[in-house]
Amino acid sequence: MTHVVRLENVSKSFGSSEAAAHPVLTDLDLDIAAGEYVAIMGRSGSGKSTLLNIIAGLLRPTTGLVEVCGQRLDGRSEEEAAKFRLAHVGFVFQAFHLLPRLTVWENVAVPLILRRGRGPGRGRGPGVEERARAELDRLGLAQVADRRPAGLSGGQQQRVAIARALVTDPPLLAADEPTGNLDASSTEEILQAFDEVRSRYHATILVVTHDEQVAARAESRRYVVDGRISATSPQSAGLAK
Repeated sequence: MTHVVRLENVSKSFGSSEAAAHPVLTDLDLDIAAGEYVAIMGRSGSGKSTLLNIIAGLLRPTTGLVEVCGQRLDGRSEEEAAKFRLAHVGFVFQAFHLLPRLTVWENVAVPLILRRGRGPGRGRGPGVEERARAELDRLGLAQVADRRPAGLSGGQQQRVAIARALVTDPPLLAADEPTGNLDASSTEEILQAFDEVRSRYHATILVVTHDEQVAARAESRRYVVDGRISATSPQSAGLAK
């Protein structure tokens, strides 16, 4: 079995000194197989978002091994981790993080432009707009490609964010509470989009969520309990509704 994510003895503490350090994750182990759709759950403050950020290379662990898509992430510099994310990880945030002055297709094109780099002949080269528009079309958003994000519904904005995360064809899609700011109708839009991602792209999907409706669409769940991973949800986990 090929693993897209492998964590061994991962710990993460926050604080300005060892004496003031606040441990969030402790000797955590996690394996996620290629193509798996996993919901990561846990009570508020359990460390599930911290875990996702470590997997995506947005945070470095305090100790432990982090391997994603066959490559070690722990110990990489911020610049090296950013380059890795552009090539391997699509990240969807709860708050969308779309750039208001750009059109929808320009927002989706941002990872392509960043990956090409800066300098003469780079950036908005041939194929960038076409690739961004094609991704929007696959998610049913072709009709809004030339609008600004402020003119879209919450569900549409989050689907634009998903298109942006997928435009580089990453093997891993990581989403942190992607429906947290949405109503029930928009939540269903996003769940359908993830179903489409799974069937069309065969990507590995990790979704951090409190929402049972969201978690029910995943094929498996992992619970963060006392800083470690559990396959079951004991009553002591105290999941927030």
